[in-house]
Amino acid sequence: MVLDRSDDATVAALNGFDLEAFDAVQIIEADYGSLGLTRNAGCAAATGRYFCLADGDDLISYNFVAANLSEAKQCSDPTIFIPQYLVLFDKTFQLLRYFSLDDVTPLSLIDRHPFVSRIFFHRELFQKQQFVDVRLSKGFAFEDWHFNAEAVARGYDVRPAKDAILFYRQRSGSLLEQANALSMRQIPPSRLFEPPIYRRLCARAFAEFKNGAGNKRPEGGLHLHSVTNDPVCRDLFAAANRIEPSIDLDRFAPRDCSTNLPDPDLTAGSAYFELCEAIGDRRFSDVFLVPWFTTGGAERYLASIIRALVKQDEGASILVLMGEKGAQNCPERHLPASVVAVDLPGRWPHLSDELIDLLTLKIILATAPDARLFMRHCMYAERFFDRYQWALTGCRRIYFRFSEARRYDRDVEFLQPGGHSFLSDNLDNLDLIVCDNESIIEADRHRFGISPDKWCWLPSLHFPRMTDAALAARVGAASKNVLWASRLAGEKRPELLVQIARYLHSHDPDVVIHAYGAISYGGYDTRALQGEPNLIYHGPYTDFERIAAGDYACFIYTSMFDGVPNVVLEAVSMGLPVVAPDLGGLPEIISDGETGLLLPSSGNNAEMAQCYGNAVLRLVHEPELGARLARAALERLRERHSSERFSRQLSVILERLPIGGDNHPPAVGTRSVAD
Repeated sequence: MVLDRSDDATVAALNGFDLEAFDAVQIIEADYGSLGLTRNAGCAAATGRYFCLADGDDLISYNFVAANLSEAKQCSDPTIFIPQYLVLFDKTFQLLRYFSLDDVTPLSLIDRHPFVSRIFFHRELFQKQQFVDVRLSKGFAFEDWHFNAEAVARGYDVRPAKDAILFYRQRSGSLLEQANALSMRQIPPSRLFEPPIYRRLCARAFAEFKNGAGNKRPEGGLHLHSVTNDPVCRDLFAAANRIEPSIDLDRFAPRDCSTNLPDPDLTAGSAYFELCEAIGDRRFSDVFLVPWFTTGGAERYLASIIRALVKQDEGASILVLMGEKGAQNCPERHLPASVVAVDLPGRWPHLSDELIDLLTLKIILATAPDARLFMRHCMYAERFFDRYQWALTGCRRIYFRFSEARRYDRDVEFLQPGGHSFLSDNLDNLDLIVCDNESIIEADRHRFGISPDKWCWLPSLHFPRMTDAALAARVGAASKNVLWASRLAGEKRPELLVQIARYLHSHDPDVVIHAYGAISYGGYDTRALQGEPNLIYHGPYTDFERIAAGDYACFIYTSMFDGVPNVVLEAVSMGLPVVAPDLGGLPEIISDGETGLLLPSSGNNAEMAQCYGNAVLRLVHEPELGARLARAALERLRERHSSERFSRQLSVILERLPIGGDNHPPAVGTRSVAD
């Protein structure tokens, strides 16, 4: 008996108990405050061939030890034994029948504990592994779930001992209830979830599941009458009732009966098995969490970083996890062949957000526990980090922040919380915040006022696609075509195009706007861009260089908020003079009258349309001005966005990271378990 910070009532009850029926008794006083360490102390002191663990408030059927011992003596395989029945009473009433590991399959251990802490096993198991220390905290929990998962990873079976019953009073404020409320409700890293072990142990169960055999329930599912009509069970209930009158078979209804069998689809376990198959035996030095990987500017920015990491470090092994629905992902178009990229909702569309986050956690803990974790501002990465950051103590955490969303209400600008709220909650738990523009760094530092060194500027990588000679040849070749290209989303203000087109038509009907862009997730009605004689919507594009190779007087960019948009840098690289609003990081590349025309930004569409129209007309009628602006913009692009500067700055940033997450306090429960 290990008294771990036991209260006076517990000690008094023990002192008054008649222990003469036992051959030997050891009483150990401890000050752990930890179920795992308390159980380790008891097991270390025990001398028997078998261990039968108990919590101080357990009530068991009088045949419990005998039933487990009988099963253990008849079994030649390494096995953990559990009771056949669990009876919950007091707060709720429930009768649960436990089936074996073969029935529930190891696949079910990923998202729940299908067994119980009241276990019976040979002492040699304790010599191989011990319980982890997961005292109440925001971190890991459930040392019993972890212990059983580790045993399964070692090849142990889990079986119920026939007719053994555990009666468990559900109390308000119990340790289990507190752990559920405070912790992440996940176990520390277990060898079971390392891809090679998981694939080996779950291969048969997964194959049966895929061919339909795994959907068949074992015979003998729990029915109330099977207990009430069983004379052994009735006698065991009656004996327990004499100790605890709340235990009464009449309190249970058919709806209160269940089993530990998993859902027929084995949703999380089967998806994780396929994820392990996709990853193989690889381990990763870097993990990127992104919503999707399409053709956008953020994806291009991250792809440049990934390619630089591969080039700088031959040992770099990179995993990209995409976690949001609604985009046509094409990572193979942007990433090196050595990168493993997995579209979680695309591969498993039936998974909930909670399960997507769980698979993310499990694969990181199993294959990249000490990785650099790169998180793009998005719902997936921020949701995952909010939920599981306490499990990522070995990871270095880098957060990408590109812009700050805003909206207009009757011409009054309001910032949206978005990434700011995430930083406000997690600034202490992030190592670096990387931005592609200096304006948002300045604004954040001013607003937060602490940890200014965490913000880093990493300009995006861009190459000039237009030579000075080719640009000079365009001078004097006046054009009345104007290019617009962007996502068709509300934040890009495509509705402005109609008003700009009308303004231009009223001043020079020959000026035509050519618009390109894919409809963003959430939808946009392209009919709004139709009906104007000088506005032509050409649909989506995949190659900006191809559409920009035409004869254009300028490129116009519209947006409600932004950082340094990729498409503007693309336009500059193609030698197009740019007209853009004065917001976000745009002034860092477009200086009014020097490298482009920068317009005052407002929420008034009529005013903005007039400003855009006048700027376009100026460039249409003054091609020499456009050429001068384009040359200066190209020079700025070379200065700020060259490969050399990008690589040098990335190296400087990564050198600022701690080694192995040294600046993060270890989460309770992460201490190693020796073989």
